[in-house]
Amino acid sequence: MFDKHLEIYPEIGWGHGIGRWYLGASIGFLYRNRKWSATGGYTQYPSKLGDYWSEDLPKQDQAGVVITYEESLWAPSVALYVGFSINERFSIGASGSCYPYLNVKTVDTHILRQTRFHDEMKGGWGVLAEIIGTYSPKTSDIVDFRLGLGYEGFFPKRGSSSSGGLGMDTWLGIDSEIESQMKSNLFWLHLGVIVYPAKLFNKK
Repeated sequence: MFDKHLEIYPEIGWGHGIGRWYLGASIGFLYRNRKWSATGGYTQYPSKLGDYWSEDLPKQDQAGVVITYEESLWAPSVALYVGFSINERFSIGASGSCYPYLNVKTVDTHILRQTRFHDEMKGGWGVLAEIIGTYSPKTSDIVDFRLGLGYEGFFPKRGSSSSGGLGMDTWLGIDSEIESQMKSNLFWLHLGVIVYPAKLFNKK
């Protein structure tokens, strides 16, 4: 289950129109925090500490929250945008963002085992690309309709992993034999409505 999604993305940029074209660029900083919870299902744990997992282990059904996973990401960004006005009603645009450095921290809590795993990955890169089409109805200049298709990917470098009991974050043991790694790929399709309040209240 998707518990939360917090995103803060301040940026400063520049834009300029040339005839039917519009060009823009910006720099910014992305902070994102997301958390998931796993409920129910079943577990397959070795009976002895140090034994390896296998598909032949007996399954034990579970109820309630059994695992939570929280992810925090920090990344500077550089973005470019280009738009073209086809006519008075239709316009298209494309934007691209590059994240040249990533700092990712994750907390993987196994409630049944009373164990928490902390992973930290520094370095790597990310990218975002989106194509947007906008339509302005002839009957109104108060609203626009927008259709977008996009992709976002984050690929941090391998990092360190540590673990400890719940409530003992200051006594985590670093596992030198285990590296942490994360890959994130997100595709989306969205339909939006843009409302212009100034035009709405000033319309005679």
